[in-house]
Amino acid sequence: MLLGTELALTVLSLALILVAAEIFTNAVEWLGVRLRLDSGVVGSILAAVGTAMPETIIPVVAIAKDIANNQLHTPESESQAIGMGAIIGAPFMLSTLAFFIVGLTYYIARRKDSRPTEFTASARVFRTDIEFFLVAFSIGIGMGLINHFWRLPYWITAAVGLCTIILYFYYVMQMFRLGEQQADNSVEDEDKGHDDELHPLWLTRWYLGPKTEPKKRFIVVQLGLALMMMFFGAHMFVEHLSPLALAWGIDPLILALLITPVATELPEKFNSVLWVNRGKDTLALGNISGALVFQSTFPVAIGLWFLDWNLGPTSPAFIGSVLGILGALLVYSGLRRTGKVSPKLLLAAGSLYVVYIVIVALHISGMIHLDVPDLIRHGGAH
Repeated sequence: MLLGTELALTVLSLALILVAAEIFTNAVEWLGVRLRLDSGVVGSILAAVGTAMPETIIPVVAIAKDIANNQLHTPESESQAIGMGAIIGAPFMLSTLAFFIVGLTYYIARRKDSRPTEFTASARVFRTDIEFFLVAFSIGIGMGLINHFWRLPYWITAAVGLCTIILYFYYVMQMFRLGEQQADNSVEDEDKGHDDELHPLWLTRWYLGPKTEPKKRFIVVQLGLALMMMFFGAHMFVEHLSPLALAWGIDPLILALLITPVATELPEKFNSVLWVNRGKDTLALGNISGALVFQSTFPVAIGLWFLDWNLGPTSPAFIGSVLGILGALLVYSGLRRTGKVSPKLLLAAGSLYVVYIVIVALHISGMIHLDVPDLIRHGGAH
């Protein structure tokens, strides 16, 4: 009976995230229209930051809890394992599994003739996103590796964290400048051809009618409501999936390293699936690539400031980060070669997630050894 309840609540949480994704995409598109922003800015900044918040809050809450309990940087600290896993795991999931889902959705939708044949994600927007991500994330991972072999003074680590924040604000300026350049040069916004598919704002459609352009305050309220639903749904999913997985005999390590990180990225994946199906590829891909930039700057800065930022070469976090960088480089190399974002390479990026699964499986079988924190090894990081 208890497992049946957990299963029902798990399914309910997925439904909640899906509904929240629909409400969020509707609101963020309207916000872009009212603010006269191009789809690159809407997808890579507004949508990306919004959907990245649920997993960004995880390390912040863990650190705040340790500070309140006076156990930061002590053996009893939970923020070290939880924080490092969440901060490093998010970019890895986005540049492998999320890319794969975008590519897969594109081919399924094209086969059903439910979208245009051509994949029209803006090459300029994606290139900007990935270049900033590669720089920022490589700096963060490099600092972790250096700290593993040679402990740097805290002021250097803190200064690098501040630099990643500055880098993100510079990225935001570049994205707005890119949007203005495209407008000045009359470069067509790849997603504007689908504006006729923009549905009335959910919050006001019943009493303002489908033809009325919503006021900004209603858009912001709907956006906030959707983000709260996403946050609650993602955490509800993890909370009720964990006892199910353990009851079904799933190793706690698999739960901590493979299942829980996927759950926290569900908002981005669901949003992008909806946008790809509607042919709004710049929004769909920008939601992921923009989140990559955000996740490699703000959360990494938090880790550098408050955690023991140490990434050993045999830790799951370091292996995941390397695979995440390779996933981004794979798609980026195709863009540099052809000038377009390749759905085939988005699909191929998913193979790196399979590599990670194999590595975790080999560790569990005893064939290789990974440096797994005790909290994660015993399933406590969910």
